[in-house]
Amino acid sequence: MEQILIVEDDSTLNNGLCQAVKDAGRQLVSCECISEAKEQLALGMVTLAILDINLPDGNGLDLLKEIKRTYRIKTASLIK
Repeated sequence: MEQILIVEDDSTLNNGLCQAVKDAGRQLVSCECISEAKEQLALGMVTLAILDINLPDGNGLDLLKEIKRTYRIKTASLIK
């Protein structure tokens, strides 16, 4: 099963993104900060990440670089 990680600190936008990608064949994991996202990434189940750029504990661009360097995820996307 595909697991999608959504990292967005605005709860309304986070919920909207979850609704937009919700599907029977997908598991969604929603995080509001980088530290939560790293915990989920460390579990090794994430196949797709959708990242906000400005997060309360860091920058989504930096997390994207770390994802590409460390984790085996086919795609990571950024949102503004």
